[in-house]
Amino acid sequence: MKKLLFVILNLILFVFQGQAQSFLLDPNAAGGFQLGTTFAANGWVEVNGTQVNKWTISTNPNGFNGNVAHISPNAGTTNSWDYAFTNTSVVDIYRDVTIPAGQTQVDLSFKWKSQGEEGLTTFNEALMVSVAPTTFTPTIALSAGFLPSPARTIAVLLNDSFGKVENIVIPQKLINKCSAASTF
Repeated sequence: MKKLLFVILNLILFVFQGQAQSFLLDPNAAGGFQLGTTFAANGWVEVNGTQVNKWTISTNPNGFNGNVAHISPNAGTTNSWDYAFTNTSVVDIYRDVTIPAGQTQVDLSFKWKSQGEEGLTTFNEALMVSVAPTTFTPTIALSAGFLPSPARTIAVLLNDSFGKVENIVIPQKLINKCSAASTF
């Protein structure tokens, strides 16, 4: 049975480098989920549906300061490094970001932590990071896997229960000088 891993995200930001750096998602504000306890308050959209395990924002997970986005079976009411692992859940959060013209490099950096199992031939539990044009909207999925085209998965992250900062350079061919949705 496929299960979605319990994952925590914090300090999400985009850093665009050219002549200078500019932050498009401030880790101390909406990018780090610090503007409120809902995704809407932080400019994010969650696609949870009726799944048992859902994305939520709370201060409960250990190892992070302030609000964090994480998957929980109980809306983050407990510091549960658990989830309803007998329930299949494929859920997304995303945010549209306008990439300024002329940018040659886009860096995505975020702190994450997960605990789950890895299948032999499939991702039973994984955090998949994707980019897509803003015309693409993630929908509720019944099975795990990559988002359909035109979304492009740029990272698949598994099993790091200690927490770490992930730095992903988004390939220039995907930047395309346009708006993009960053999907987790």
